[in-house]
Amino acid sequence: MSQNTVRKYVLSLEDNALIATEPTTVFTKSGMKRNGSLLYTIRPIQEALDLFYARQMVRVETGAAKQRVAEKLSKLARVSPREPLSGPLERTASPSPTEDGLDGIEAVSGEESRTKEKAG
Repeated sequence: MSQNTVRKYVLSLEDNALIATEPTTVFTKSGMKRNGSLLYTIRPIQEALDLFYARQMVRVETGAAKQRVAEKLSKLARVSPREPLSGPLERTASPSPTEDGLDGIEAVSGEESRTKEKAG
């Protein structure tokens, strides 16, 4: 396996409290201090289970809180306002065209006007 794959799985085991790792040091023949291998310690399974259950409870509580907020928001959205936000609109004449739809529109050239007459 590659180093990255091993590192990923070791971190996953540490995150789930199944193992603990400690860095070690070694001394070379010349007396220089160097980083050694990791020391792996298998942790008690009960600690891992306790951590798992605690994380599950946090997820459940977070989900329940989100659901309560969503329910409150939906209730607020259903409530209609007690007073209108604006007064009634006044009726005014709209500048819409007349029945034939051509009042106030003139042809630019005589050719276009004949085309309209032919079309009917």
